[in-house]
Amino acid sequence: MKYIFTLLTFILSIVAIQAQNGIIKGFIISEQNKTLSNVNISILSSTKGTISNENGEFEIKNIAPGNYTLLISFIGYENHEVSVKVNPNETTVVPAIFLKENVNQLLEVVLSSKIGVTQVEPQKVIFSTKDLPSQNGGTAGDILKNMLSVAMGGSPNHNRDIRYRGLGNGYTTVLINGKQSGMSGNNRETVLDMIPASQIDFIEIISNPGADQTSNGINGILNVVLKKGTNSDSNGQISFFTDNQNGYNGNVALKHTKDNFAISGSFDKLTRNANKFDDGSIIKYNNDGSLKESSIVSSSENKSFDNNTASAKIGYFTKNNWNFKADYIFSKQYEDKDKEELNLTYKNDDSFKNGKKTQETEDKTIKFNNPSLSLTKKWDVSTLDIEFSANFSDENKDKLKKDYATDISGTINYKNLPNQETEAEKINFKNYFPSIAFKANIGNKISIKTGFQGFLTNRALEKESKKLNNSTNEWAQIPTRTFLFDLIENTYAGFVTTNLSFEKTKVTVGYRHEFTNISTIATSTTREENKSNYHLALPNLNVTYSLTEKSYLKSSVGRRVRRPAYNDMNPFEEVKSSTEIKIGNPDLKPEKAWAYELGYFNEIKTLNFGVNVFHRNISDLIQKSISTNETGVTIESFTNLNKAVSSGTEFLIGLKATKWYHLNINYSMFWSEIKDNTSFDGDALKDQTDWTFKSIHDFKLPKNVNLQIITNVVGPKETKQEQEKAIWFTDLGLEKQLFTNGFFSFRVSDVFDTLKKEKTKNTIVQIEKKTENTPGTIISAGLRWQF
Repeated sequence: MKYIFTLLTFILSIVAIQAQNGIIKGFIISEQNKTLSNVNISILSSTKGTISNENGEFEIKNIAPGNYTLLISFIGYENHEVSVKVNPNETTVVPAIFLKENVNQLLEVVLSSKIGVTQVEPQKVIFSTKDLPSQNGGTAGDILKNMLSVAMGGSPNHNRDIRYRGLGNGYTTVLINGKQSGMSGNNRETVLDMIPASQIDFIEIISNPGADQTSNGINGILNVVLKKGTNSDSNGQISFFTDNQNGYNGNVALKHTKDNFAISGSFDKLTRNANKFDDGSIIKYNNDGSLKESSIVSSSENKSFDNNTASAKIGYFTKNNWNFKADYIFSKQYEDKDKEELNLTYKNDDSFKNGKKTQETEDKTIKFNNPSLSLTKKWDVSTLDIEFSANFSDENKDKLKKDYATDISGTINYKNLPNQETEAEKINFKNYFPSIAFKANIGNKISIKTGFQGFLTNRALEKESKKLNNSTNEWAQIPTRTFLFDLIENTYAGFVTTNLSFEKTKVTVGYRHEFTNISTIATSTTREENKSNYHLALPNLNVTYSLTEKSYLKSSVGRRVRRPAYNDMNPFEEVKSSTEIKIGNPDLKPEKAWAYELGYFNEIKTLNFGVNVFHRNISDLIQKSISTNETGVTIESFTNLNKAVSSGTEFLIGLKATKWYHLNINYSMFWSEIKDNTSFDGDALKDQTDWTFKSIHDFKLPKNVNLQIITNVVGPKETKQEQEKAIWFTDLGLEKQLFTNGFFSFRVSDVFDTLKKEKTKNTIVQIEKKTENTPGTIISAGLRWQF
């Protein structure tokens, strides 16, 4: 807290000496003398900006005296820059700005509307980090938790991976700058807490992508677009944030442009503590339904992670429209976890049976390297793109577990030696993504794009588990949990898409064909090899119809896929906790789904309203089954079922209530059902969330102060074997501009300390309940300076 109060004192002293500010005004029209509304106007080297109103007019207030460059951008038009000079206490009126249509983008024109944080386009929702002061100093996961129909995975206050439209993390694919990411966990999910928010420009969710995008992700794709800097010769940013949980985040970014050459680099360091405290119970029954025994379980977990992320980019642009880019991202995450769990077991007559205290330490290091190259050539009506990127990651995890006997009070009996186990795990991950695409415009109404993409994956897992023999004081391997598991998965895809643009209608027709070859080798006391391959035909159709200049209907149909998670194919035991074991299935087939979307959007002056209806027909569903072994340990296993359906409705409202108050509201409902001649028939899909609700309140206060309040509510999960109650929390963020390029941020996460997860797992002979609690409200503050 002392760091926060020091920052506040510093800011108050600066505010008293701020310069007198001015105003910039102007209006924007097309070459055909048509006023243009919703045009983006931003000040380079600053986060300040606005959009034009229905008359094409714009106004930017509270600008410190100085020389600036305005960047004017609008879909379907060429970008335009204007130099302006702001004098103290004066209004600078910019001459009329004429925007020129971009012929190469005419076929890409879509209706777009933005109120506050949310920008809506057909099939796409965009969040910009500059519009989220409540998440300054956080990670990509902190930003995503506020997006349409999103819930986050991970422990409370540790937003690790995305759950979109009510389903688990494997149903949505995450890209970085439009490319596959190697920051992947065991379920193919992208580890979002490794991406600092300070490096992100915006995040977009595309619910039913075209044939030129990856087919992975039945619910669509999420694209994290990193910052590129401004167009000025040299610029940069430096920031530092700290919180009351002994966490901090620092960022430095630099960019230099000269003639046709650009170079940039950045470094981020993020340290965060994500402690939690759990309590719960386990009730066991005999086969006849009578009570066998019950346990009271409580645990505490101290977890911290330290992220270091560095990036470097170079670009060279020739006068004859050749564009070369090279990027490199390096990230390293170190996670330290100490957990203590107490389990007190009572007989069916409520007398004490036994007690066990488990002490567990875990150290995990993840290193991630992502080099990428791209070459683009543009002609008058066509474009050639050649790209190659690679991801190399290494994960090392060491765990030590000690089980002590205790009395009824939880006091350890040190006369008896503890049972001790160790686990060492190494994962080596190599990914290669070559691609080539050619696009050509045929007149102003037709464009064709065709290309090839490769997704080449090699994943090697090595795990060794040992148990200490207290009699001989020697460590011995545990055969069922000591193994090698190697996976090679190569996918080759060809695609073609055609865009047709008419006066009010845009149609995109595409076809994608994929061939996948998989090989797995599982080695322990025996060696088991599995090989398989399959073809996938993936057609896609998107139609957008403009009802008026401010409203449209959209519809789409396409075929998508969800490939099995890496760990779901691992046939060996994975110990998740003292009461949970997971066993995979190397024979799992990928899920296939037909995805249907229908949406409507309308902008009425200061009010935006949208509704989406979606449906998924899923075949070869990958389903988790829960059972209990003779010792009471829960066993998770996986199999393919016949089919399932998933549907939902999303409502989105944006309101410009006043010049100083904007409101965004999203309410989404989800439903799913398994259709299979098994005990799962009629059940919901695993991790199925019933609904989500988001409200984002943006206030523009005097003295260049922006205040944001966000409330998140995630509905319950209810399946036959697993349930989780609804959760809710509120975040608050405040940002104050200092001089021309400085900003002070103040952030409060979980303002009312309400964030906790209450979970239930049940089998025929056991019911397990657990509540996960956080250490409470997190308060952070920081400074950001652009130059």
